[in-house]
Amino acid sequence: MSALAEFLQSQFPLPNHFRVPNIVPRDCSYLPIDKYNAIGTAFAKAFRQFLKTSGIGGAVNVTNPNKKLADIIKGDKCRKLFEAWLHSPTPISHPADVEKLYVFICALFRHHSDARSYEIERFLIEDRKWKPNDARFVASEIEKGLTLLRINQKF
Repeated sequence: MSALAEFLQSQFPLPNHFRVPNIVPRDCSYLPIDKYNAIGTAFAKAFRQFLKTSGIGGAVNVTNPNKKLADIIKGDKCRKLFEAWLHSPTPISHPADVEKLYVFICALFRHHSDARSYEIERFLIEDRKWKPNDARFVASEIEKGLTLLRINQKF
């Protein structure tokens, strides 16, 4: 048995379960995104190989770290509503512009979009150069809005 197989069996004692520990350097409290992605990619490659050789079966999917808006918001209608809100003059301060954000949130709910608020937040910070607090506000509004719509649907 290879060292990797022994390690994986020690980490995953139950079938169909596994644990991925946090990997943080001792000299600082974070990993840069490129190092984090390199570790994740290496793990995925090794785990994929383990699944092949062990006969356990399974699949390992890795997402692209350089996502575009079309990857984050897959539906055309939802994406167009998001872009319309994004191009408004004051997207998070004027009531009419905030209403466009709420229309986008309603569309996410209605069309069962799998858009994730944390990916939208990251897009706003990295691609649109928003301040992190403003992007976090948007992600929070999306989460709150979707939660309220789910609760309302059950009510």
